[in-house]
Amino acid sequence: MRCRPVAAVVMAVAIGLTALVPTASSAGTSATIAPELVRKCVAGSKQAAVLNAFFAANNAAGLSGEDYPRAYRINDSTTLWMFQDAFRGVDARLIGDGFGHNLGIIQRGDCFSGPLKAPNLNKSWIGYATEVVSTRWFWPLDGAMGADGYLHLFLARMVNPRHTGAAIGALPRETWEAVIRPSDLRILSLTRAKNPGTKLYGYSIVDDGEYSYLYGYCNRQFDPAFLLGINPCENNVYVARVPKGRFRATYTYWDGSGWNTDPATAVAVMNGGAPGQVNPPSVRRIGNRYVNVYKEGDWWGKRLYVYTAFRPEGPWVESSSMALAPDHGSETTYGASVMPWLDPSTGQLVIAHANFVWDVSRAMRNGRLYRVSFLNLPVPDPPTARQIRAARRQRG
Repeated sequence: MRCRPVAAVVMAVAIGLTALVPTASSAGTSATIAPELVRKCVAGSKQAAVLNAFFAANNAAGLSGEDYPRAYRINDSTTLWMFQDAFRGVDARLIGDGFGHNLGIIQRGDCFSGPLKAPNLNKSWIGYATEVVSTRWFWPLDGAMGADGYLHLFLARMVNPRHTGAAIGALPRETWEAVIRPSDLRILSLTRAKNPGTKLYGYSIVDDGEYSYLYGYCNRQFDPAFLLGINPCENNVYVARVPKGRFRATYTYWDGSGWNTDPATAVAVMNGGAPGQVNPPSVRRIGNRYVNVYKEGDWWGKRLYVYTAFRPEGPWVESSSMALAPDHGSETTYGASVMPWLDPSTGQLVIAHANFVWDVSRAMRNGRLYRVSFLNLPVPDPPTARQIRAARRQRG
């Protein structure tokens, strides 16, 4: 799909939330958790309806507004949640709230505690020591438990030479990897990923018991060359793999017929429908199949798509789609993510997504317009042999 220049200019202003946030000076070198965590408990916290109500309300464990929801299971009882461009506060007014390009909350059982942030700074949790709020920062991607027993969280190191934060000009420069100790959530290291390139391997991660698969997606939503349109690279998703949980091992890349160590041979394993479509992946393994959910056009589209495959590299087959309406009085949806569990009350997928309005001043006055939502979708059937043959023919 193509965006209109007028709409693109409006979006450039609307998403520039960080322009309203004061820049704090850098301090400290070891990211630890600030002590003033808000703790809130709610029964049935794995259910989409319960999560939807919890995050729609004020003071969701110290958060007042956020987008791009992601959840990482540390063990059966503990989940780390991360968000992009999140505000810290207890009511719906974002003006004057603390801010971070990445903030987290921790869920243990049915209780949430947060926000995880830099100690005593109006900054992010991860990478705060080198962060300049409007110029350089880290956005969280996917993460998984490593063979070393630590959580490995991948991040895009973002830079905006225009010094306007999350707005036109902000582009990923590198892929980084944070190693987090589950017992106390201490960040043990923050380094360039094994493949630190801008294809952002680690945008989504899944494993099959033998290998961990890292999906690469370029995410150029603020590319000035396209005026918040669609950079062609956003149509394609690639995949690399390492032995399960060994994220510092040499990556091998799917080249269309096998796996090899040359990243230049990687071929796209998913395309976002028609040429020029955005296809930000969120992949999970469920039983004998893999499921990918993506929001059409991310900001721009109207539908949520579900794809399935028997193998991480595909071929991927469209299973279903649905219209995705904004919640809480917002105007657009984006940042769809599959939660790493099924809803215990329905047995269905739990899908999270973000909401926003084009007029940033409205969101700053009413943070409910800038909060995440949750919904259920049926677990898709595995692809049929006929569908797989058709997908292979389509990909040539």
